Amino acid sequence: MGIAHYHFFRRRGARSILRLFALFTAFIVLDVALVQRSKQLSSSAVLTERLYTAYVVTLNVKSERFRSTKQILQKLGFRVLTVHPSYVGDSYLDRTLSNKYAFLEVFEAIKSGEDEWGYVFEDDIALNPERVDSDILANIARGETLYGRLFQYLGVCKSTHTAAISMNVSKTCGRCAHAMGISRKGVNKLFEYMSHSSDVVMDSRLTPPTDPYMDAVIESWCLQEGGFHVVGPLQHAKRGDISHIGLFLQDRERFISTIQVV
Repeated sequence: MGIAHYHFFRRRGARSILRLFALFTAFIVLDVALVQRSKQLSSSAVLTERLYTAYVVTLNVKSERFRSTKQILQKLGFRVLTVHPSYVGDSYLDRTLSNKYAFLEVFEAIKSGEDEWGYVFEDDIALNPERVDSDILANIARGETLYGRLFQYLGVCKSTHTAAISMNVSKTCGRCAHAMGISRKGVNKLFEYMSHSSDVVMDSRLTPPTDPYMDAVIESWCLQEGGFHVVGPLQHAKRGDISHIGLFLQDRERFISTIQVV
């Protein structure tokens, strides 16, 4: 074989090696991409397969307000269960206590249930139009891992008692009970706080656990715990009550408070 032929085959061999190397590199990159995609799909599948239970406190399952709330929650992927407040009386205080007892009934169900977390809603919610993340369940799942894994606000109203905890961070305390998540551990801690109400040294920020307003009791417990996570936008809502922050608002443009109905 002549020198020219030798160099020709040498160059051809080098090009073949380079092609093989490029092909091998491409396979490695593709394999890494497939592994990453597989992990993402696996994580998404776990999230999708998990059952998120929403307990909705309502007086009438045939009402427009309940149907609207149920549709919102089911569209997000929640399994919706209803809780009907027991009749206590017709006065404003009676209706307030009835609402509180309904929440306590839900907390008992979460405490004795199989799910680590339960979610509680009143039947007058709307999604906050300020929200930016589309994967709401992923944000809720992330919130379950924060601040002691006890409780998270899915919607909250600014309270005059929250000055000590900034509203500009995702940890605060406030009023309104229209959307919240609580773990079994959280229920136990809340019940412990309520059972030792006589031992609690009250200050100007705190409401006694015997107060008829459940949101006020939760706010006081929250202050004792140093604040809870807020899921969703922290900007004050431009719709309805501007004191709302979080994923869900009380839809006061469409529905009035049933407690305040005369």
